[in-house]
Amino acid sequence: MAGKNTLTRLVSDIKGSPKPVFKYYSPYVVTYSKRTQGGLYLSANFKVSEFACKDGNDTVKIDLALVERLQAIRNHFGKAVVIVSGYRTPVYNRLIGGAPASQHLYGCAADISIAGISRSQIRAYANSIGLSCEIYNSDYPNTAGLTQHVDTRNIAYPGNFHE
Repeated sequence: MAGKNTLTRLVSDIKGSPKPVFKYYSPYVVTYSKRTQGGLYLSANFKVSEFACKDGNDTVKIDLALVERLQAIRNHFGKAVVIVSGYRTPVYNRLIGGAPASQHLYGCAADISIAGISRSQIRAYANSIGLSCEIYNSDYPNTAGLTQHVDTRNIAYPGNFHE
């Protein structure tokens, strides 16, 4: 629970940033080969290999709408965004106890951390650019800090909606 002062600061930080313009809507999933395309930059700061499953599988599925928004997060905070978990194969997802219908299975999610940036700050900005965020009951620390889940389930191409 954030107090009034914290929420005010978070929102004012967001309002001070220019709103990025995005090219991709979700799902815009592309399948890559870690072996042959792992070094390919998908944006200024993110490579295919960063989204690869930790089980060593060659297949890497990535929603380009996610990449665009992760780049926007990096630009907004001016700090490296560490992708702790990106695409997951079904076998690996089960092994680590991931949700059976996890967005990671489709390449539409990432667990990220940013050194020196709180998860509530990440969530506030991520939500402002359309990403969904899950709040975990426990912390998953790593070398960059605490992990925040973000995914593209709320980002759909406007043409997909019908009245």
